[in-house]
Amino acid sequence: MVTKPESLPRRASGAGEVSQVQEDILFYRMVAHQQIDLRSIEWKGAQAAVDRALGTCALCPVKSGCVAWFARAEPPLSYVGFCPNAERIEVLRIMGP
Repeated sequence: MVTKPESLPRRASGAGEVSQVQEDILFYRMVAHQQIDLRSIEWKGAQAAVDRALGTCALCPVKSGCVAWFARAEPPLSYVGFCPNAERIEVLRIMGP
């Protein structure tokens, strides 16, 4: 199971918390699949980019496509064809060690 890095703050809870957690898990799962360690780049100011990416993931119209992509075990970089966070994730990759 993919979990949110402990060093990143939790998002506000409330109505829709279960679906929000599922959306967050998709984002963190995608980042982990791209071999990006968010804990190692947090000090570089990545938190704002992560927050924006979480918001984009929450509004993503292709969540089911993302889930199917993971199920098919597609090559890691093939996500750029459908993920609205592809540009942000690639920036995080560049920022990483």
